Amino acid sequence: MKKITKLLLFSSILMLVGVVTAQKNPEGIVGPDGFVRCLTTEYNENLQNKFPSQTMEKAAFEEWLAPKIAAYKQRPNNGRRAIITIPVVIHIIHDGDPINTASGVKTENISYAQAVSQIDVLNQDFRRIMGTPGAGTSGYNLGADVEVEFCLASLDPNGAATNGVNRVNLCESSWSTTDINNIVKPETIWDPTKYMNMWSVNFTRTTLLGYAQFPSASGLPGLPNNGGVANTDGVVSNYNAFGTIAASDGSFILNNTYNLGRTMTHEVGHFLGLRHIWGDGDCSVDDFCADTPNSDDANYTCNQRVSCGSADMTENYMDYTNDACMDTFTQDQKDRILTVLANSPRRMELGASNGCSTGTSYNNEVELRIACIAQSLCGTGVNAQFELINKGTNPLTTATIQYATNNGTPVNYTFNGNVPQYGIATFTITMADVINGINTLDVNVVTVNGAQDELAANNTDSEDFTVAESTVVPYDAVRYELSLLTDRYGNETTFEIIDEDGTIVAQGGPYPNSTQINATFDLDDNKCYQFSIFDTQGDGICCAYGNGGYSITTSNGEVVVQGGDFDDVESTLFRTQTSLSVEDNTLLGFSIYPNPTRAELNIQNANNELPDSYSILNTLGQEVKKAKINSSADLNLNVSNLRTGLYFIQIEKNNQKVVVKFVKK
Repeated sequence: MKKITKLLLFSSILMLVGVVTAQKNPEGIVGPDGFVRCLTTEYNENLQNKFPSQTMEKAAFEEWLAPKIAAYKQRPNNGRRAIITIPVVIHIIHDGDPINTASGVKTENISYAQAVSQIDVLNQDFRRIMGTPGAGTSGYNLGADVEVEFCLASLDPNGAATNGVNRVNLCESSWSTTDINNIVKPETIWDPTKYMNMWSVNFTRTTLLGYAQFPSASGLPGLPNNGGVANTDGVVSNYNAFGTIAASDGSFILNNTYNLGRTMTHEVGHFLGLRHIWGDGDCSVDDFCADTPNSDDANYTCNQRVSCGSADMTENYMDYTNDACMDTFTQDQKDRILTVLANSPRRMELGASNGCSTGTSYNNEVELRIACIAQSLCGTGVNAQFELINKGTNPLTTATIQYATNNGTPVNYTFNGNVPQYGIATFTITMADVINGINTLDVNVVTVNGAQDELAANNTDSEDFTVAESTVVPYDAVRYELSLLTDRYGNETTFEIIDEDGTIVAQGGPYPNSTQINATFDLDDNKCYQFSIFDTQGDGICCAYGNGGYSITTSNGEVVVQGGDFDDVESTLFRTQTSLSVEDNTLLGFSIYPNPTRAELNIQNANNELPDSYSILNTLGQEVKKAKINSSADLNLNVSNLRTGLYFIQIEKNNQKVVVKFVKK
C-alpha cells in the first residue's frame, strides 16, 4: 500500500532538487531546430550533486569499467554469445485523457500500438536486423549486432499476466524533469533489477525529447552497496517522440522530425553505459570507444562533417542527428554495453529476469488506484477519482469498493460497467467528511463480478492529501493590482486567475527577462478565485536566477497573495466577499458574547428586540449553521460541534445585516 502526500490543485508543490537546463547551462544543448535532443548528461550530473554518496562520478565509473571491458574482450568466442533479453515495462503517464485512437483526439495517452512500436525499433537497432532501418549502410562499415533484445513484459511484479504497458493517471497535464524524478518515477517504477523502466510523458519543456540514468557500480569508496538511486532508474521520452510513425495505424502522435523511435534507442544506449560520441566536450574529450572517431560537437543533420582530423560518425545512435540518419552501434560500443550488462547493479540482473515469462491469468482480478484528489474551489467537498484496471480474463461488469477518510466509518461504492481485459474504468466519488489540513483516504476492493478478487496484492491504495483554507479578502469594487518582477528568465513565467467555474478571468506572460510587470483587473463579489504562477523550468522566480517576486493587492493596499520562491507552480485560493466584512458591532444594537467561545455563543440586543435570523459562515464563506429566531431561547447558540477556528455570524433584522467575527476555541 503506497502512502504519499499529494497536494491539491491549488497547493504549491515543493520539489527537492532542480535539474540544470540548456537555457541556464550551456551543456544543455538546444539544436538548430529548437529541440533538446537529450538531457542525460545534465540529469546525471544533478544526481551526483543530489546523492554524492550514491552515484559514481564519470572518471570513477570509467576507471572501474575499463579493466572489465578489457577482460571481456579477452574471453573466448567473443564474437558470438548468447543473446541477452531485457524485459521492458512502458509507463504511459497521462492526466485522464482517453487512449488515442485512429479517429479520436490525440493526446499524451498514446495508443498501445504506438507504445509497442518502440520495442520493435529497439530490436531492429540493437540487433541490426537486416531489411530494417536498424541495418542501414554504415560509412565506416562498423555496424555491430549488439546481441541485446527487448521484450515487452508479460509478468507483472505480482506474478500476474500483463500486456507490458502500465497506464497511470497522475492528474497533471505536463511534467518537469524535477517532478518526474520526485513524483512520477518513484510512484510508478517496477523493480529495476527485473525490468527496464521506460516512461512516456508530456514534458513541461515541450522541446525536450528524452533522458536516461547512467548505470552505476558498487565497491568504490563512498558508494553504498545499493549501487545508486534505484527509484529513478530508467529512460524517459516525450510522448511524441516515443515509437515510430512507420508503424502507425492512424492512432500515433509523433513530432515531424524525431518520429522513428531513435530517441529511445539513444537513451537506452545511455542506460546501458554509452556516452555521446563527442564525449560532451572538444576533441580532447573521449567517449571511451576507440572505433568512434573524436568529434568536437554534436551533429544535427545527415551531412558528413569533419572535425578533430576525421569524419564524424553522424550515423551513430549516440550522436544528435535526425532519426533517419541513425543506424550504427560500433563493436566497441557493443563491448561496453555487454560489459555493463555483466557487471553493473540493476543491469547485470536484467538478463536473468523472468519478466517476459508467462504471468498467471485470473478470471476475476482488478487493480484499484486512487488517481486524482481535488477540491472544488471553495467547495465543501473533495472529489476523489478512482481507476479500476481489469487484469482478469472476464469482462469487468461490477465491483464493490470500500473507502474511508481519516480512519472514519467505511463506505461502500458499487461500480457497474463492461470493461475488457486491460481496460480501465474511471469513476469519481465526492467526500464531504474532510478537514482543513492533511487527510488520509484508504480504499480497497471488496468484490469483483460478485466474487472475491483472485489476487489481493493490488486491491488497496492509500493517499494523504491536503485541504487548504482560502484567504478571505474584502471585495474591492474598483480593482485588484498585480505587481510581478521576473527573474533573469522571464520567458519561463506565466500566471492565471481562474474563478470557481474554472473560467480564466486574467492571465499573462511569458515576459522579457528581469522585467517589472504591473497589471490590474476587476473581480466579482462573493466569488472564489485561484491565482497560479508558473515557471516552465521548475525553479520559480526567486532566488537562484534573480530576486523576482509577486503580489496581488486591493486598491487600498491590502495584500491578497504574494510569493516568488517556488518550483513549477505556486497557487493561492482566495474569496472576495463583501458580506464577510466585519461591520460595527453596535449596528442594530446587536452584539455577541463570549468571544472567543468553546461551546455557547449568545446574541444580545440593547433594545431587547429579537433579530429575525442568524447564519454562521466559515472563512470560505460557506454556511455551516442557520436558524430563524422565534424566542429569546433561540439567542443562545450551541457551537460546540464547530471545528476550532475563525467564523463569522451574520445577524439579520428587517432586511438589515450585521456581521460579527468570532473565534471558536
